[in-house]
Amino acid sequence: MFDNLFNNVKNFTVDSSEEAYMNVMFAIAAGDGDLHKDEIAAIIHNAQNKSFLKGKDLSNYFTTFLTKLKIAGSFEVIVSTSIEALDPKHYQTVFVDTVDLVFSDGVVGDSEKKMIGEIATLMKLEESFASKVIEIISIKYR
Repeated sequence: MFDNLFNNVKNFTVDSSEEAYMNVMFAIAAGDGDLHKDEIAAIIHNAQNKSFLKGKDLSNYFTTFLTKLKIAGSFEVIVSTSIEALDPKHYQTVFVDTVDLVFSDGVVGDSEKKMIGEIATLMKLEESFASKVIEIISIKYR
């Protein structure tokens, strides 16, 4: 079992910071087992407003994500590998977007809470920052 997981990690690569950002967002959105076309469109629209993604063609990244998911074998592999490919100066922005996306459907499941915590850990974010983001985003969606 572990050999299989580690082989998937070795075979899975992220080709750009744009792909890394989109992978994280799609994995988080699909983490609750449901991903609709309107969510995909919203993720792409939101991404196009990020200064580090402006002017990039992001329209094909969902197809890329699905292809890479088959290679990676799990959302966890996609997220961890994608975070490694991100420029650390974008970690806080990506974390805020991740939390916002999780809260946007009005229901935050246990698996989503766990994923948020794992992302904060992978990004080595200060706990006070992560807690404040979660608090503010939860207020936004009351």
